[in-house]
Amino acid sequence: MQKEFLVNIKGDKGDKGDANTLRIGAVVTGETGTPASAVISGTAPDQTLSLTLPRGEKGETGAGQKWEEIENLPATFPPLTHTHTVAQVTGLDAALTGKAPAVHSHALSQVNGLDAALAEKAQSIHSHETSQVAGLDAALVALESRQKVWGGLVGGQSDTQGLFTVSHSLKVTPKWVQTALKSQSNETKNQLFRLLVWGQTSTGVTLRLYNTVDGTPVQNNWVEFYLTVGA
Repeated sequence: MQKEFLVNIKGDKGDKGDANTLRIGAVVTGETGTPASAVISGTAPDQTLSLTLPRGEKGETGAGQKWEEIENLPATFPPLTHTHTVAQVTGLDAALTGKAPAVHSHALSQVNGLDAALAEKAQSIHSHETSQVAGLDAALVALESRQKVWGGLVGGQSDTQGLFTVSHSLKVTPKWVQTALKSQSNETKNQLFRLLVWGQTSTGVTLRLYNTVDGTPVQNNWVEFYLTVGA
């Protein structure tokens, strides 16, 4: 019997097929212990892959940890530098609406009682009658009655205690005495002349003065005074 063999028989080139698209469809969790499964549905070139994956076994409960047992915690938790808009702060818009600007002014009528208070005040530059100054008229009358009965130069030299007497032979009972230094032999600075006593004697007006520098008596200092006596 004769056998025939087909060798190297090549057919015609076929048409190019479309690329298949495989989409992921439903992914379902199956019961623990069941097998996983995959199902491809549809026909090429548009097919869908659906999966069923079993739920895993429940793991062991982990050990809890208290806050104070956590190591290397920071001592403080300062907030990060940030800002907020006015709208993000509850009630701030309403609160600001009722406030005046920091720099502002008011009319006199807007300050309660200010008009009335100012009405009772005098102008900063003003004048007064003598009758409006308590006691001034009486003081001026008394001043006019002080008569200068003598004025002139007198002299004297301090003793070892810094004391010296100034006299004048005017026969008058003095009501007041004024002295003003004219010159002295000792020019030491910070000298003090203090009138200790004055009065009327049989020979005239006598003044007792005390001459010191920083509390130390000035000795043998020849001093001339302008002396004015009033009665």
